[in-house]
Amino acid sequence: MPDTVTDTNAAPAAAHTQRPHAAAGAVDWNQRAGPLFKFGLAVGFALIALGMVAIKLVLLNSVVAILVICAGLGIILGAFGSVVTISIPIQSVTVVGVAGITVFLFSMLLDRLAERYVRVTIGGDIVDAQVEFVGDRNYLGAFQKSEHFYDFIIFGSEIKRPYLSLYITTADKREFLFECISRDAISPQLASGSTLSWRFYKEKGILINSMDNKRIADIGQCREAAAQQASWVQSGLALLTAWLPAAYAQPAGSAKPQAQNRSYSPYFEQFTSGTSHVRRSARTSLAEEGLPAVEPLLSNFAEGHDNYQTRLGTVVTLTEMIRKNKSMRPEIIGRLSEDDIRRLTDAVADEDKTIRVYASEFLYELGDPRTIDAVQRIYHHASEDGRYNLLLVLKGAIPYSNAMQKREAALFASRIRAEAPPRTSALAQSVADMAR
Repeated sequence: MPDTVTDTNAAPAAAHTQRPHAAAGAVDWNQRAGPLFKFGLAVGFALIALGMVAIKLVLLNSVVAILVICAGLGIILGAFGSVVTISIPIQSVTVVGVAGITVFLFSMLLDRLAERYVRVTIGGDIVDAQVEFVGDRNYLGAFQKSEHFYDFIIFGSEIKRPYLSLYITTADKREFLFECISRDAISPQLASGSTLSWRFYKEKGILINSMDNKRIADIGQCREAAAQQASWVQSGLALLTAWLPAAYAQPAGSAKPQAQNRSYSPYFEQFTSGTSHVRRSARTSLAEEGLPAVEPLLSNFAEGHDNYQTRLGTVVTLTEMIRKNKSMRPEIIGRLSEDDIRRLTDAVADEDKTIRVYASEFLYELGDPRTIDAVQRIYHHASEDGRYNLLLVLKGAIPYSNAMQKREAALFASRIRAEAPPRTSALAQSVADMAR
C-alpha cells in the first residue's frame, strides 16, 4: 500500500497564485488615485469644515454655509466618481450615500431660499458710490447698473441687533453714516420674499422709504446703539485687514497706557484710506485707545484740518470716545487748547452734514464752557443748519458754566432768537430759559 504523501507546498502555492491579483488591484488603484483625486478630497473636506465652522461661529449666513458644505460634498463625490469602478457593493453604497446626502442638503438649501429673504433696494444719489449695509453681519449686495440702485438681500426670519447701519461713500469721497436704522423698518418683511425700496438724498443727508416718503434714518448714531459700534471691526470684512493696527484694539472704553514715543500715525494714515471699512476701523480703534490718543489726534487735526477725511476721522473718533466713556469728559477738556476748541467749533458749522452732526454731538456731550465764546464768534457766518447745531453746543455747555458764562449765553440766545427761523428760534428760547 503506497504511503500517503502530504503536499506541504499546496497552500503556499495557492496563496502565491492569489497575491499577484491583489497586488495588481492595489497598483491599479494607486495609479487611478493620483494627485488630482487626492487634491479633490482635500478641497472637499476643507469646504465641509469651513461650512461647519461658519455655522458654528456665525461667520456666514447659514444658507451660504450650507451651500459651501454642499460644494465640498459634491467635489468629494466627483473625485470618487472619476476613479472608482463600481464593482463591489460597499463602493456602491458609499457613492450612493454621498450622492443622497448631497441631494438632501441641496434640497434643504433650495427650501430655505424659497421666499425666505427680503430684498432692500437703495436708489437716489448712489451712482458710483460705495455702499455697505450692516446688521447682524455684512449683507450681500450689488449695484444694478440698468436700474441705478443698490440691491441687498437679507436671509432669515430674525434680526438680533436693534439697529442697523448703512455706510455710503459718494463719488466725491464724502461719507454718509446712517447708524440708527431701526430693525423695525425691515423686520415685518423678513422671510417674505418682498422688496423694500429706499432712497438716499445726498444734499439733505437723509434716507427715506420710497413707498410712503417716511424717513428711515438721519446721519449719526442712536445713543442706544453705541455699544454696537465695534462689532464688525473684529469680524466680517474687517478680518481682511487684521494685519492693521486696528486689529489690536482693547475693549471699548478702556484707556491704554501711553507708551514712550507711541506713534498713532498708522491710524491717521488709515483715516484717508480709499476703503471705507478701513477708515471706520481706524476711527473705532483709535477711540478705544482712550485719553492717550487725544492730544496726538488733535495735533493731526491741526495739521490736516483742510482735509475732509481728516476732519471727519477726528470728530467721529472723539464722538465714539466720549460715547463709550463719558467719565473721561474732564480729562478730555484738560487736553483741549483754545485753538482746539476753535477748530472743533468750526467743524460744527462745516458745510458737510456728517462732520456737523458728529462735531455737534461731541461738543454737546463734552459741555466745555469755552464753547460759549467760540459759538458766538462764528454763529453769524454759519449756514442755517450750522447755526442750529451751534446752539445745541451752547446748550450742552450751560450745565457746566458759571453764573457769568450763563448770563452771557442767555443774552446771546435772546438776541438772536427774534431773527431766527422757527426751529432755530425755539432752540434759542430753550437755551435762554436754561441759562437763566
